[in-house]
Amino acid sequence: MKAKASISEEEAERGLYYVDDLLDALESNEELSRSDMLRIKHFAEVLDRFGTLASRRLHLRPFAFPKTFKLSELSARFRANKALLVLDLDETLIHCDARPVNERAIRLSSGRADEIFLHLRPRLEEFLQRVGRLFTLVVYTASSQKYADFVLDFLERKGKVFSLRLYRQHCLPTPEGEFLKDLGVISDFDPRQTVFVDNSPDCFFRNWQNGVPILPFVGSRSDCELLKLARFLERISRVADFRAPLDRSFRLGRLALGSPVDPHNFYKRR
Repeated sequence: MKAKASISEEEAERGLYYVDDLLDALESNEELSRSDMLRIKHFAEVLDRFGTLASRRLHLRPFAFPKTFKLSELSARFRANKALLVLDLDETLIHCDARPVNERAIRLSSGRADEIFLHLRPRLEEFLQRVGRLFTLVVYTASSQKYADFVLDFLERKGKVFSLRLYRQHCLPTPEGEFLKDLGVISDFDPRQTVFVDNSPDCFFRNWQNGVPILPFVGSRSDCELLKLARFLERISRVADFRAPLDRSFRLGRLALGSPVDPHNFYKRR
């Protein structure tokens, strides 16, 4: 594998994914587009959920996994390069519904009563190819294994993409009915070399040092988040320790500690 040219943490943060588009929406003097309103709504959800979960100290709650996975035993790539990208499934890579949202919907049927309409986030295949050259890929969903495998088997119909699939049974259930994800289920993951992308702030709360938020995908054909995310991840992958640029970019540590924030001044232009 060809060695990656290293860059500084400051270079990795140029053209911030998620943050720059959010600031454009917050600072706009024009009528907000639907996507701008979605960005502001999603950011408000991140602030609210992190504040709620921090007040319950859920990031400190111990959890013993019934089963853990040693990724180095499953992936030769991971043995050679610890760079790991953990991706959520629903509303991050795809959107499924009982009815088609648009004409690009893919009808999936198990041949029995199961039938869903699958919407792939635009440029999904290109995204997976680009980041797959730099990271070992793991999918981590809070959905049931039966449903997730139904979708993932289609996504991997041309060949294996993900070195590991993680499901609801690998999440931490709470008394309030949430399913929190925890990268500790991968016993040999390296926090310095891991990125965790999820549209739900609940899901990466316990691993906020590695978290990257993404707007929920609900079928829009004009969505271009994956291309923006790919460019960001390509820069991050050239840094020795991902955590510092991620925290300076998204400032999730401040939220995870329950610090009071002003939503309008939380992010600043670089």
